[in-house]
Amino acid sequence: MGAHFPLRHRPDDGGSLGTALQAYAAAFPRLSLPYEPLAYSILLGDFHAPLSSYALLGLAVAAGAAWRASGQRRYAVLVGATLTWTVLANAWALPLHALAIAAWIEWGRVSWRTLLAAVAAGAFAVWLLAWGFLSEFTLEAARQSLRFAWVPLEEGTPPLFFLILLGPTLLLLSAGFLSGDRTVRRISILGAAALVLVELVFVDDSYGGSDNRFNTVLKAWPWIASALLLLAAPLAEDRGADRLPAALCVRARPVDPLARCAVSLHRSP
Repeated sequence: MGAHFPLRHRPDDGGSLGTALQAYAAAFPRLSLPYEPLAYSILLGDFHAPLSSYALLGLAVAAGAAWRASGQRRYAVLVGATLTWTVLANAWALPLHALAIAAWIEWGRVSWRTLLAAVAAGAFAVWLLAWGFLSEFTLEAARQSLRFAWVPLEEGTPPLFFLILLGPTLLLLSAGFLSGDRTVRRISILGAAALVLVELVFVDDSYGGSDNRFNTVLKAWPWIASALLLLAAPLAEDRGADRLPAALCVRARPVDPLARCAVSLHRSP
């Protein structure tokens, strides 16, 4: 499932929406920007690597909630372990996963030294156990010369298609901004910043031409949406954010057991 620009004309589109979108897309270079949301992967039984990163994100959220509730260091170690597990399962999600954990550490700034040490210990422990695989993996990554690069101006997502593809994610962000809850609003700001980051930076891999950003958006866009479902949606619902429009009060049914763990993430022990 993906969006590829420009759209091809179909004889049966009657010169309506399809033709209008085709005319709009003609003003931009052809770009391959696929989007496979969480529900799409689950309903089709797709065992693609991004599914593992959603599970690891949920585990990190649950461990962070447990640390918040109990103050026990082992839960912060588990958060750190998900970093290296992400390298093992779906390394494309590592940049956003690492940024999310860094934001969590900054959020608990009173205990940031303890959190940082625990997270580092967890990441190192898994790295040590998986060293046989990771040593080869890192060498192969180095041979492929993967690097971060700025998105060329002409390869940015066309604004209209950005709204179409990321409509549900933008609705979640809007709900967070309108929630009236400071924590939910901060999570929404981080989500919006992540979307902007993906428009500015991409992982420069062996793909090129119209597929230059293919892997970056395929892995990043659904991850951002899942993070909002796991954090902002259940928190807004649990706190009864009074200014959250009813139509945007989303419950993450497919990942609800994990989502509910996020409710206690910012509660006092």
